Amino acid sequence: MPLAGDQFELNPSAKTAGNIAMADVKLIKGAFKYYATANEMNSLDPALFSTGQILWVEDSGSLYQATVTLADYITTFSDSVSFSPFSFPSSGSGGGGTPGGSSGEIQFNDGSSFGGDPRFIFAKSTGLAQLSGSLQITGSTDNIFLIKSGSIDLLRVSSSGAIVFGDLQHTPPPVAGGFFYSSSAFYVGVE
Repeated sequence: MPLAGDQFELNPSAKTAGNIAMADVKLIKGAFKYYATANEMNSLDPALFSTGQILWVEDSGSLYQATVTLADYITTFSDSVSFSPFSFPSSGSGGGGTPGGSSGEIQFNDGSSFGGDPRFIFAKSTGLAQLSGSLQITGSTDNIFLIKSGSIDLLRVSSSGAIVFGDLQHTPPPVAGGFFYSSSAFYVGVE
């Protein structure tokens, strides 16, 4: 195949032949590879494999993982590759699983059981989070609990346990039982 500048140029007979393989994946180091038999896989140069590479062998219907051992020139004088059976981790080992529960339920891993819980629901379309049960908040910064509206801190609990109301720069509409702080004064809504 003659080179033309930085590109390959196919000869005229190859251009009319149809599908042309420009490279055989079996000769590309690190690629996911397919072999018809284990003998075919074992007969190739170790330089064509990378440690951790996954391979499929058709006649056994199995996946294998390659481990390349480089020559140390003390006990071994040539590189070698070995193959061990490979399988993906099961869903019970913490890496996968099928979500359970109803729509909107937050998913939890509870003792290797993965699923939703109706006591903690988040409605993505409205942004509403619902929690039934107890809520414990533990913090170590000045704002262990903070309620904000945009950039305005409305209410926080300091690390010393003090409840601190945000200093509102506007007067909200009166609400019976409402309470707010503004300009060094507290206001209470009454009927």
